[in-house]
Amino acid sequence: MRQGAFSLLEKPCRNHDLWDAIRSALDVDAENRRRRAAQDELAQRFALLTPDERRVMQFVAQGKMNKTIAQELDVSLRTVELRRQSMFAKLGVDSVAELINLLFAAKGLGAN
Repeated sequence: MRQGAFSLLEKPCRNHDLWDAIRSALDVDAENRRRRAAQDELAQRFALLTPDERRVMQFVAQGKMNKTIAQELDVSLRTVELRRQSMFAKLGVDSVAELINLLFAAKGLGAN
């Protein structure tokens, strides 16, 4: 069982039990594949970010305002706005709340 067996059926087993075990294993496999696909898709979205966009993302996630971010990064306010807009577009989010949810999802999946 520790090496990946899904269930243990004793011989002789009924066809019903065998098919139930197969269906259950396929369901678990489908869920694992779905999770891996979600994790891969999320990792690909984060990989699109430039290092500058990642820095802005960290500050935005901390709840800092664009003006404060600009001061801390020693760049113009417009630069922060452009990086923020680009980061939101690449990640496919429209708000800070969606960004936070995405970051939590990435952390839960081990992606970021």
